[in-house]
Amino acid sequence: MALVLWCSSSKAIYALSMSNSSSREFYRVNHVVDGLTLHAGRLYWTDSSHGLIASLDVAAPHQHTVLASRLDKPRAIVVTDRYRA
Repeated sequence: MALVLWCSSSKAIYALSMSNSSSREFYRVNHVVDGLTLHAGRLYWTDSSHGLIASLDVAAPHQHTVLASRLDKPRAIVVTDRYRA
C-alpha cells in the first residue's frame, strides 16, 4: 500500500492511503515534528525543540527510537545509504 506521510502542529504524524484517499493519524508524538523522511521501511523525523532525531519501523509503529539527542535545532532530514565523501 502506498502512503503519503506528513506532520502537523498537532504533535502527530499522519498517513494518507494512495489507494482510497483516506487519511488517519499514523503515530502520536509528544513533541513537534519538524522534518520527516522515509528510508528502507523506517520513518525518521527531527524535533528542533528537544534537539533530537527519532525513528520507527513503519510496519510496526508502536514505539520510536531516539537516534541522536542534544543536537542544535535539527530541522530538515535526509537518510541515504549511497553517500560518498
